[in-house]
Amino acid sequence: MDMIKKLIIRIVCVAFFIPILLAPQDNSHVSTQEQLVISFLNIPDGEATLIQTSEGENFLINTGSDYSLKSLMKQLQQLHVEDIDQIILTNQSAAYQGNLKHIVEAFHVKNVITAQKNKDLTQLVDQAKIVKWDANNSYSLSEYLTFYVHESSRSGEMTLSISYGENSILYMGYSEQPTLKELKQQLHHKPDIIKIPDFAQGNSPSEKLLKEIDPHISIIFNVKSGKLNYALLQRLNESWIEVYQLKKVGTTVIRMNLKDYQIIS
Repeated sequence: MDMIKKLIIRIVCVAFFIPILLAPQDNSHVSTQEQLVISFLNIPDGEATLIQTSEGENFLINTGSDYSLKSLMKQLQQLHVEDIDQIILTNQSAAYQGNLKHIVEAFHVKNVITAQKNKDLTQLVDQAKIVKWDANNSYSLSEYLTFYVHESSRSGEMTLSISYGENSILYMGYSEQPTLKELKQQLHHKPDIIKIPDFAQGNSPSEKLLKEIDPHISIIFNVKSGKLNYALLQRLNESWIEVYQLKKVGTTVIRMNLKDYQIIS
């Protein structure tokens, strides 16, 4: 009789504990604690993208032209930016670095990152350190936030991949994009978002490239001069890629955790 009682007790214990062991664990805190906010800023002329980490770091990709200074400063204030840790220049022409000196002084910038150091740039930002990034190298600016330089030129242009957890952005710096073979070798994740080069005035990215990387969203910045390549816009639409032309939709803000992303404005 005692043996039967012990057997019943064991069966009850096993039946009680198995559901606990098999119950799914709540790991939601892992993905919500670490967050990144990327703001593609709608400024009148040129490019400017702000990256803000959950640790309070601020990184600015390009500064737009001097025509956009007022708009840029207003938006940075609205986004509660008091200091900028680093500025990344993907191009050294006026539409990309026109406000560099002003931003470096106003926001106590520590480093200016570029593909090419030169005397003019050094004199322009004598209060900040110039850091050179080389092609085919990766650079970590914060935990989980990594930049990979696909290509760079002697004039200071760069094409980058920006990775945060499982999210990826292909930030095309100019039309001469890496070959498909190089991209396939270099990309750890297919990009969710692609920043279109040359303000969508050129012919890049090609249909072949879009088919290979299959992004969900494309970003097009504003420029005063030149005209949009409507054949390129049609190509993006036909590839089922959402086109965020900032002149029409305004500043686009995307929040990321380590698993996925959400467009919040």
